[in-house]
Amino acid sequence: MHVRTRLVASAICFACIAGCSAPAAAQRLGSYSGTTADGNAINFSVGVDSTTGKHAITFLGLNFTTLCAGSGEQVGEGLGAGFSDGIDIAGGGQDTTVVVNLLSLYVNAALSFHDTTIKGKIYSIIPAFNPAVGTGAKPTATQLCTSPKQAFTATFVSPNIQHGSSDTVTLTRLPVGAK
Repeated sequence: MHVRTRLVASAICFACIAGCSAPAAAQRLGSYSGTTADGNAINFSVGVDSTTGKHAITFLGLNFTTLCAGSGEQVGEGLGAGFSDGIDIAGGGQDTTVVVNLLSLYVNAALSFHDTTIKGKIYSIIPAFNPAVGTGAKPTATQLCTSPKQAFTATFVSPNIQHGSSDTVTLTRLPVGAK
C-alpha cells in the first residue's frame, strides 16, 4: 500500500512538472485586435486551415505609416488580406511569419502566440509617387516608402473568425501623414 501511494504521488508530481514545462496552450480561434508601436491598428483572425487542419492566420488587417526615401513625406496605407486556406501557425512555441508580397506592397510580420495575445514585429514597404499623391504637386518620379520595423500587440476580442473566400487583398491609400 505504501509503495502504491508513492507511485501515485510520483506520477502526479511528474504530470505537474511535464504540464508546467509544456508550451502554452494552442491559440484561441477567433479575432485579435491591437496596435503597432506607432499607434496604428492591426487585426488578425486565427482559424483552421481546411487543407492541413492546423491553426492558421485567415485574415490580416493593418494600417501603417511609411517614410518616403526620396521626398521625406509620410504615406499611410491600409491593408486587408484574407487567406482562403490560411497561413499555418508554427507549433512548439516557434514564431510564424506572414508575408504579403504584391506588385505594390510588401508586408512582413513575425508573430509569437501567447494564448490570447499575439506579439511580434512588423514592417512594410510600398512604392509611391514623388511627391506623394495628395500633396497637390504633380508627381515626377517614384520612390520607396518604408515603415520602421516595430513591435505590435494584439489581444483576443471575439470568437468570430474573418475569412477570405479566395485569396483577396484590399488596399486603401490614406491621406498623407494619416494614421
